[in-house]
Amino acid sequence: PSVLASTQAGGGGRRHWVSVDTRASARGGVAALIAAGHRRIRVVSGAFAASDRARQRFDGYRDAMRAHGLAPAPALCL
Repeated sequence: PSVLASTQAGGGGRRHWVSVDTRASARGGVAALIAAGHRRIRVVSGAFAASDRARQRFDGYRDAMRAHGLAPAPALCL
């Protein structure tokens, strides 16, 4: 037996799969930092052009910052 771990649904068939909502995960992580009193939060990321997941994580960060009335900083892309 095997399990496919991916950021997208594994499709039909008999394969078992686990999907991760990358944007929601980042949003939740940033919200937890904000709840702990942190306000100066920044994303260090890989290049957005090379990874759709990097962009999704940044979008989740931006969502959380804005939801809490904080200005999101630009990503530091390496």
